[in-house]
Amino acid sequence: MGNGLSRAVGTTILTSLNEIFGTNMSQTQLKYGMLNTLYPNFMVYTADTSNRHVWRKRTLRYAGWLLTSEVDFNPPHAGHPFPAKNFKKWLRWLTWLQVMPPANATVTVNDVVVRTAPAEAIMSTLKAALEDPAQAPVSFSWTEGPTLAVTVMRAPGNYSISVTSLKEIDITNAHDDDEDDL
Repeated sequence: MGNGLSRAVGTTILTSLNEIFGTNMSQTQLKYGMLNTLYPNFMVYTADTSNRHVWRKRTLRYAGWLLTSEVDFNPPHAGHPFPAKNFKKWLRWLTWLQVMPPANATVTVNDVVVRTAPAEAIMSTLKAALEDPAQAPVSFSWTEGPTLAVTVMRAPGNYSISVTSLKEIDITNAHDDDEDDL
């Protein structure tokens, strides 16, 4: 699998994300409020890795794990009736996205190209949407391409996150034996 997502896994995850940040946004905001109370720096991006324990709790992967732990990322025809396999792939992909240097990606925020980390743009957009009292949904889209690109829109009532991820064959050091590396 490497660090890429297959099209089937990506599509399944998108459906789940659009549901929890769309039709179930009020419940997701309640969950976010509880998590923010437990973890005061929840979803506050930092690139400082000097204290790995602190850094880990401020990553996109950690936020994804806590916010979506009950979501079934498994299509009904996948052959195994539990979300763990695709959920682990998705968390691994979030880790890859988290450590992606800004120079290796194109990040666009509100139609302006910025030099920020892809994970920071995503986390800031999700945080803004989760703190929006209007309970505006976040629209997610994902495609594959030759380079990493993250495009976000964040304005009160209008939130979207679009990721063009590298194809697995375009990722250096990709390998197939990392299924259980978590």
